[in-house]
Amino acid sequence: AEAAVELLDTAGERGLTFPALSERLSTGPGAIYWHVSDKNDLLGAATEAVIGTALPALSLI
Repeated sequence: AEAAVELLDTAGERGLTFPALSERLSTGPGAIYWHVSDKNDLLGAATEAVIGTALPALSLI
């Protein structure tokens, strides 16, 4: 999910593609599809990663 978040930060949602993520992870798209079924699942995993990082920080405020 970290690599997906990085792609979203640098290239936006349109830049988050399975080929781009595969290149960043130095793997094939099949390896990604093993973990997520489509782009919506990928976006969900990226969202969970960001929220999971932000929520503990908010509890410190």
